[in-house]
Amino acid sequence: MPLISRLMLQNFKKFTELDLRFTHDRNILVGDNESGKSTILLALDLVLSDSRHRVEALGVEPLLSQSAVRQFQEGERRADQLPVLTADVFLSNGGDPDLNGRQNLAGINADGLRMRIAPMTEEYGQDIHNVLQQDPDNFPYENYSVRFSTFSGGHFASFRRYLRHLLLDSARIDNEHAAQEYTRTVYSVNVPVADRYRLENSYRQQKMHFCTRHLSAINDTLETYQFGVRVMLPTC
Repeated sequence: MPLISRLMLQNFKKFTELDLRFTHDRNILVGDNESGKSTILLALDLVLSDSRHRVEALGVEPLLSQSAVRQFQEGERRADQLPVLTADVFLSNGGDPDLNGRQNLAGINADGLRMRIAPMTEEYGQDIHNVLQQDPDNFPYENYSVRFSTFSGGHFASFRRYLRHLLLDSARIDNEHAAQEYTRTVYSVNVPVADRYRLENSYRQQKMHFCTRHLSAINDTLETYQFGVRVMLPTC
């Protein structure tokens, strides 16, 4: 069974770039609050789990680097310049040709798994263009999709485990999970994908408007933290 040897991130949450190497026995992450320890564990868990549903439940907006988004918004705002999130997990060489390739941020021949969250410009190019032509503060998070692959470029599915991992996180326990899953299923069956993206974008714009109109006065008095609205549509 291969071991994790390296993690490279691009535009993942607070990390516009990260290159972290691991030892083959035990690794301990030490740092101040908000230094990125949980972010590193989240990146590893998402890649190794190959869970599209988990990524969709978390949402693209909190996963994509806000620094990269701001840089895009301050530029030409062209669809071909939209930021892309990449998380590469390098594995110790295990002799599996399906894992081996050069499709990684280091550009080297290695074994590994990749998660890439990128805009669907081919499928929803016109919708993305329309969003970018609207309010200059708007961003097409809803038109992003996630793809899991190996460094060879082939897709990998969670039922084929290249390595075993377990993340213990009490924060993920949710008593309303079953009800949310049912609601999400009914919604996805009855609402076309394009309409879902449009509605989710509109909902996010209303959250931004609420923050600007009702929370800005409070946030202006704060230095370390800012209040915001993080509630997502239960049907997203």
